[in-house]
Amino acid sequence: MRILTLAVSLILFNTISFSQKIERYSGIFFNGQDIKGDANFSYYTDNKNNQIKSGSFRYSAREKNKNWHYSHNINGKYDEGMKIGKWSYTLNSKEKKIDKEGYFYDITVSLTANYNQGIPEGQWDYSCYIFKYKKEMVSGRPRKTKKNIIKDLNITLNWNKGKLTDSLIITDKVGEKIIVPMNEYGVIKGTMTIANKTENTIINYDKGVETRYIYGQDTIENLEYTTYITIEDKEARVKKLKNSYLYRESCIIEDLIIDNIFNNEYFLYKYIEGDKLLKSTKTFGDYTVSLKGLYYYDLAPIPTMEENNIFTAIEIADVKTKEAYWFNKKALNKNPKNKKLLDDKRIINSALNEYSTLKCHLNIYKKYLNLQNIKNKAKCNSLHFTIPANTRFEYLQQIKHQSDIQYKNLSIHNLYH
Repeated sequence: MRILTLAVSLILFNTISFSQKIERYSGIFFNGQDIKGDANFSYYTDNKNNQIKSGSFRYSAREKNKNWHYSHNINGKYDEGMKIGKWSYTLNSKEKKIDKEGYFYDITVSLTANYNQGIPEGQWDYSCYIFKYKKEMVSGRPRKTKKNIIKDLNITLNWNKGKLTDSLIITDKVGEKIIVPMNEYGVIKGTMTIANKTENTIINYDKGVETRYIYGQDTIENLEYTTYITIEDKEARVKKLKNSYLYRESCIIEDLIIDNIFNNEYFLYKYIEGDKLLKSTKTFGDYTVSLKGLYYYDLAPIPTMEENNIFTAIEIADVKTKEAYWFNKKALNKNPKNKKLLDDKRIINSALNEYSTLKCHLNIYKKYLNLQNIKNKAKCNSLHFTIPANTRFEYLQQIKHQSDIQYKNLSIHNLYH
C-alpha cells in the first residue's frame, strides 16, 4: 500500500512539475507605442494554456540619436501571475521636437508602486515633469530659450489592502494642490483642501458625507446633514450601504489619479497584467480602466418619531379615502343617478389620485436622505408647492400639507365614516 501511495505521489508530483515548468522569455514586448520595447520574465503555462508570470519582470525601450534621447524602464516581480513587492516605472525623453512651432520637449515621468498579491499596498509615489523650449542661434551656436513648464505634478497615495487611506496628496505646481484625509476604511474624513494660486476650496466631511463647502468668501452648509445627521444618536442614523468606484462621478480626484496613473500609456497597464483592482475594457480600440479604492458612505434615513407620526397620518387619511370610495360605490349601486352621490364620487376619485401621488413621493422620501436625490429619483406626478423646500424635512411637511387639504375637503363633505 505504501509503495502504491508513493507511486501515485510521484506521478502527481511529476505531472504538476511538468505543467508548471518555468520558462524564460526575453525579446520583443508589445507596448502599443512607436518605439519597440523588450521584456525579460519567467513564466509557466497552466492547464488552460494561460501564461502565468512568476519571478522578476524587466521591460525596457530605448532610442537615441543626435536629436533625441529616450529611455523607458519597468521593473517588478510576480507571484502566480500577480504583482508583488516594489514596482518601479521610469521614463525620460529629452529634446524631442514634436510640434510645428519649433518647440523641443523634455519629459520625466516616474512611479513607485507597492503590491501584495496584485493589490495596492503601502505608499505609491508618482511624479511628472514636462517642459518645452526652443533653440535659437546665438553667435552661430544653438542656445536654449527659457523653459516653459507644461506640467509639474506629484501624487502620493497610501493604500491599505486596496483601499486609499491616511492622506492622498496631489501637488500640481502649475495647477492645484489637493489634500484628502481618509480613515482606515478608505472613507473621506475631516477637511479636504483644494488650493490654487487665487482661491482655496475647503470641504468638510464626516464619514464620507460632505457637511460644509467653503469657496473663497462663500460657505454652503449641507442642510440635510445639519438637520438629520447631527440630531441625537447620530451613529444609529448612519448606515454604510455600499462602496463606490473611486469616489463619485465628475470627481477631480478620480480624474487626476485615473488619467495620470492608471490610464498613463507610459506605465503599460493595458499590456502588463497582474493588478486585481484594475479592469481594462477595450471598445473600438480604446481602453477604459476601472479602479476601486476610495469609499464613501451612503446614508439611509432612519425616521424620527415626528416623521413616523406624519407617515401614519397620511396612511390613515389614504385608508379612510379608500373606505369612502367603497361606501360611495355601494350607495351608487342602489341609487346610480343620485346627484349628491355622483358629486361625492368625483371628489373621492380626485382625492385618491392625489394620495397616489403623495404616497409615491413619500416612498422616495423614506429611501433617500439627500433632498436633491429625492427630487431626482421621484418618478411621480409633480407636486405643486408655493415655496420650494430647502431641506428634506420641509419637503415632508409640504407633502403633509397637501394631505391635510384633501382630508379637510373630504371631511367638509361628510365623506369619512
